[in-house]
Order: sequence, then structure tokens, then C-alpha cells
Amino acid sequence: MMTVPENIESLITDAPLMAHLATSRDDRPHVAPVWYAYDDEVIEILTSGRKLENAQKNSRVAISIQYDTDGDSEWYVTLLGTTTVISDVDQINTATRRIYPKYLGSDQETWDPFYRDHLGDDPTNDLLRIEIGTVSYEIY
Repeated sequence: MMTVPENIESLITDAPLMAHLATSRDDRPHVAPVWYAYDDEVIEILTSGRKLENAQKNSRVAISIQYDTDGDSEWYVTLLGTTTVISDVDQINTATRRIYPKYLGSDQETWDPFYRDHLGDDPTNDLLRIEIGTVSYEIY
């Protein structure tokens, strides 16, 4: 396992950037934008549908995160890893409380009911916990 350099960790940890998750099944790629949380060599993503189905069949995934200003890339990071699908309600809710404030703000009362409804005893998403194996990046 490769260590994510500190300067890259600082870029991908706090900013509310979209990541693109690439999954594959039967040699057919699927890429989709996702919200995420990063901590200590692990990316967490809440998901359902095709991304989840693909990750259940093939645990090898890629994640791309990029920061642009006025259409020009300032930096990008590509992370390759292996995902574990978590269906435990407590772990999903804990991850939701880590991921959503990054994008929606810290006050849950101000979140759209669509997002507030994701917390509870019957979450609509499962959790993908991705252990980072390979890191590539460019800072311009």
C-alpha cells in the first residue's frame, strides 16, 4: 500500500470537491460523480444502484479528484484502491455525518429533507470504504 503524501491529503480532505468513482463489471467501466470523505488512507462514499452493484462484483475501483479555476486545472489526484461494501446502519449513519456536512454545511436542520432522510434506521445508501493502494497526482 502506498502512503498518500501529506500535501495531497491536505488537498483532498476538506474542500467540497466532487470525486469521480470508476467501477467495472464484466470489463465494462462505469464512472460517476460522488461526494466523499477522506481520512488516513481511506475514502468513504455513500452509494446505491449501479456503482454499488459493480463494487459488490469487483472490489477494485479508481477515484479521480480535480480542482479547477476558470476552467484550468490546478491539481488532480487519482487514487486506486479496493473497496469493502458496508451495510451496517450505524456505520452508514456515521459516514453520512462525516460526508454530508462537507457539502451541505454543519447544521443538519438546514439540509434539504432529501438529505436529512438519509439518516435513520433505513438508509437509502450503502457505504463503500475504499483502502487506497496507489496514488498519482499532478500539481500545476
